[in-house]
Amino acid sequence: MKTQGDMILDKALSEIGGKGLFTKELDVALLGDEVDICVHSMKDVPTWLPDGTVLPCMLEREDTRDVFISPSATSLSGLKDGSVIGSPPPPPPPFFFFFFFFFLFFFFFF
Repeated sequence: MKTQGDMILDKALSEIGGKGLFTKELDVALLGDEVDICVHSMKDVPTWLPDGTVLPCMLEREDTRDVFISPSATSLSGLKDGSVIGSPPPPPPPFFFFFFFFFLFFFFFF
């Protein structure tokens, strides 16, 4: 099952419904007896679950270091010249940066 969050790739998540967008359609399908079970990444699961749903288990997290996946090369040095490398977006800045910039803004403009 593909959700709107999986299909709309040209807009920021905040513009199309926020974090719960990926799981909302799954919850509707589950509660409507269209599916028996949903499996999803915990990073996309909202803090509050809809009534009638449960989170029965969470698997132990695997090693989160970066990996290299290629159909032909065994390392970065094995890639051909001009190869295209894809990577996920960088993580958001830590929360304290928000306060730092807020303080600077407040201090200089008020």
